[in-house]
Amino acid sequence: MTPSPGMMVLIDGPGAAPTAPAPAGPDWRPNMAQRTCSIKGCENPHLARGWCSRHYCAWRNHGDPEAPTRIYGDDLARFWSKVDKNGPIPGLDTLAAGRGPCWLWTGKPDRDGYGQFYVGTHRFGAHCVSYRLADGETPLDTEVDHLCRVPACVNPTHLEAVNHTTNVLRGFAPSAENARKTHCSNGHEFTPENTYTRTNHPTWRACRICRVVRRSEYKRRKRAA
Repeated sequence: MTPSPGMMVLIDGPGAAPTAPAPAGPDWRPNMAQRTCSIKGCENPHLARGWCSRHYCAWRNHGDPEAPTRIYGDDLARFWSKVDKNGPIPGLDTLAAGRGPCWLWTGKPDRDGYGQFYVGTHRFGAHCVSYRLADGETPLDTEVDHLCRVPACVNPTHLEAVNHTTNVLRGFAPSAENARKTHCSNGHEFTPENTYTRTNHPTWRACRICRVVRRSEYKRRKRAA
């Protein structure tokens, strides 16, 4: 039946007008099953961004699809494969000045920026491994300190085994910043005669002049009350 003007035409169901199939156009989609990795010499199947699964994961983890993959069976070679010996030169205000560039750890760091190295299921600090490879085991009750103040550095000439107090005071924690101060908040110099300390807390100190002033103010307010 030929529809008249204004007549509703059904496009589906009983009595619907027959429709011609749409002409088939050229298939523009690439044959994904035949695509291979775009890295030269790699014939693995394509996964994403033109790379196979191995090169794509290398790009996700290291920012470079051709980054070296994990080395199995040789922990020493695996360790040095994660070291970049062309790091920054330590500043003149550091204890590592004149000892060459930093060797930066390119593997996964912890939340504080220190490198992590796994041997089996055991985790070690990358800088501690580098120190042991160069100088042997760390002495008892010592920690490996970075003289360059770069947590990711594993250059053994930038590392030194020190006690915990020295390691903390060399850092940038509030206790270390306060220990480096030469004057109190009111401008009084921390001389041996003007410094008040505690026997049970040798790193704690206070200004004697300020202490005398506070006591005098307290007594004055108490008398006035």
